[in-house]
Amino acid sequence: MIKECYETGQVPSDFTKCIINHITNEEVYRRVGETRSFLKTLKTRRVKLIGHILRQNSLLSRIIEGAIEGNNSRGRPPLDYISQIVRYMDCRSYCELKRKAEKRQEWRIAANQPLGCKQKKKNNLCEVIKFSRILTQ
Repeated sequence: MIKECYETGQVPSDFTKCIINHITNEEVYRRVGETRSFLKTLKTRRVKLIGHILRQNSLLSRIIEGAIEGNNSRGRPPLDYISQIVRYMDCRSYCELKRKAEKRQEWRIAANQPLGCKQKKKNNLCEVIKFSRILTQ
């Protein structure tokens, strides 16, 4: 249809309405009153992906767990992927993160938490403690 429009030089009326009434996702979220954060989405996707990787015994999990051989460069070392995930999940160590990822239901609860919530271990169960935050827009 688009090829025909370019060849004939005529654009159908419904096609121009689509172009004129195009709205961005940000505009839709603003109208609905919902805020979406790129960083929040990125963190959630990272956490879900690392959960899949850590539960498998594959080459990818060995690569993520392994260390690179060679000399360290000067200056502050960059953050590695695992330490970022450990920080997102409020775990004390990589071992705790791996144990949590092996328990799939516990991992799903932890990965789907909204920002501002932390987990506290009590009697080997994860309890979600919500912290009240005042969001200013």
